[in-house]
Amino acid sequence: MSEQIDTWGGSTPAKDTEPLFVTRRPRWQAAILLVPGWAVIAVAVVVAISDATSGGADALTSAAISMVVFGGVGGLLLLFGALVNGSQVRGHDDRLEVRTGLGRFRQVAPKDLVRLRHGSQRTNGGVTFISLTGWDARRKKQFMVFTGYRGYAELADWLAANRPEQWAECVAVGVED
Repeated sequence: MSEQIDTWGGSTPAKDTEPLFVTRRPRWQAAILLVPGWAVIAVAVVVAISDATSGGADALTSAAISMVVFGGVGGLLLLFGALVNGSQVRGHDDRLEVRTGLGRFRQVAPKDLVRLRHGSQRTNGGVTFISLTGWDARRKKQFMVFTGYRGYAELADWLAANRPEQWAECVAVGVED
């Protein structure tokens, strides 16, 4: 009997290979939220211990309020930092694996990418950010990355090799406003 067949007659997925590249945000973007989040939680613990050991009549109530308020703010910062850090595109020989936020990875086959476009985002005449977005035949967005992400050059090379017509059209159109 095969090792891959389980008791329900299905097969387990083969062990996944290491990705050729990973495209994700720079680490400092998540650190901007994670470091203050941990600092606020540390302050919450110190303030709660201080309140609890003060000996006042409402010491435990003050400690609980401190933990809820400061801990809640710190927890939200940690959650947002994890969401920022979680989004990524992994490239394999035959597919992309895309995750947004803390969701599951979903597979995108090269044939599913029918349109690739660069776009620009600018606010009030400031810095311009260039993005690359891939859509399927139903005009559903499959992924969006910025040119400043780690691994962007490898993703561009992968798209040029696996979807040459769409990549050539994307480069020819240039950056859409």
